[in-house]
Amino acid sequence: MKQQKGFTLIELIIVIIILGILAVTAAPRFFNFATDARISTLQGVEGSINGAAGIVYGKSVVAGTERSSSGTAEGVTTAYGYPTADTDGIIAALSLSDDWTNAAVTNVTADGDAADVPAIAIYNSALDTTDWEFDADETLSGCFVVYVEGYNSDATPAVEIEIYATQRVTDLC
Repeated sequence: MKQQKGFTLIELIIVIIILGILAVTAAPRFFNFATDARISTLQGVEGSINGAAGIVYGKSVVAGTERSSSGTAEGVTTAYGYPTADTDGIIAALSLSDDWTNAAVTNVTADGDAADVPAIAIYNSALDTTDWEFDADETLSGCFVVYVEGYNSDATPAVEIEIYATQRVTDLC
């Protein structure tokens, strides 16, 4: 009786087919690195926003402007102690590289108030924004971080002041 050394052609084909099936099911996960990287970068930007807002608020407290509807803290415009949602506020506080840009987010309301609360979307300028939605009346859509300016929930300055808010929108990353 002759001893067999190696694989038969059928065994080899079966192994190749099994490896092919595994590769097809696992490949989408491996090709998703770009999306994961963009989302991680947005998480970093959101962390930077939180850090910058905290620093600016601390400077506003020292200056005594944390309960004022408008002010400045070392060149950064503030509303109730937190950076405003514009280029002179949170964008100036962040000092992001030229790779980042911003757009206004419209129709942001707070606590059911009819008045809009200023908000800004911060995103990488290299991304295609064609299908993105920056209107809060619709479902926000894109790959950006939204910064909502701090606001006073009542007309009297002594009443409760809401701090800023952030939200990551990652459905089109």
